[in-house]
Amino acid sequence: MSDNPLSRGFARRHPEVAARVLEGLPADMAGEFLAQLEPRHAMPLLSTMVIPAAAECLASLSSETAASLVAPLPADEAGALLRAMPTARAQACLAQLSAAPPRRLARLMRYPEGSVGSRIQGRLLVVPMTLTVGQTLKRVKGASQHAFHHIYVVDEQDRLVGVVSAEGLLRAGEQQPLTAVIQRGLPTLPVTAALDEVAEMPVWRHHQRLPVVDNRNRLVGEIDFADLSHQAPERVLMQTQGQITALEWIWRTLARLLESCIALIFSYPRVSRKTGHDQE
Repeated sequence: MSDNPLSRGFARRHPEVAARVLEGLPADMAGEFLAQLEPRHAMPLLSTMVIPAAAECLASLSSETAASLVAPLPADEAGALLRAMPTARAQACLAQLSAAPPRRLARLMRYPEGSVGSRIQGRLLVVPMTLTVGQTLKRVKGASQHAFHHIYVVDEQDRLVGVVSAEGLLRAGEQQPLTAVIQRGLPTLPVTAALDEVAEMPVWRHHQRLPVVDNRNRLVGEIDFADLSHQAPERVLMQTQGQITALEWIWRTLARLLESCIALIFSYPRVSRKTGHDQE
């Protein structure tokens, strides 16, 4: 989306459409566009974008600019965005705000030490469920500079719908709706859950990473089982690892290697079987 009066006017009149466009752009480009808007006009765009994408845009900006865009947002929305940003960037943004908002936002950002929310990973690949398979592939390709292990799908309220696999996208027709290939029923972790309790969950026998949601089922991040080794008590971690066989650990390692290989596939253009030309 270019920086000109016409595109800025379109964004003001059609924030939902503009938000979807911004989600498909590199974070620094989308952030630069948001920075050109008055904060009151950027507010509906940030409110409509999926949280991880909006947070990455804000993190690409200076702390002063990011703070000016965050300030008009409702406290709960601003807190969700700041939680999804890298900690140092979020703290720098908070420091630029006036006295009262940081106190409210700091409370919203502060999850108890030892909770899942205190250790979530905020960088995610998130797409709205309204996309087609082809549109999703373009977004995955645009995000190929980062290593993503899941492609999460959310509804218009940022509530988690499910995930799509790289294999599912590659097998499906590009015009198919994304909803046709969504895998539903993925286990989730409450953002306020205690890490020692989470470490004991048998769900880790089948999953290396799990999404983290708030009390409205809105996606706020994910957590990797490997991270529990730094947070969970040693006794709990040993008990949990004892439930996982050596064969399962080998399989998980191979699965991570496969995910990396598939990510490389997305970084290359697809070739049309009919024309032999690259498909953009």
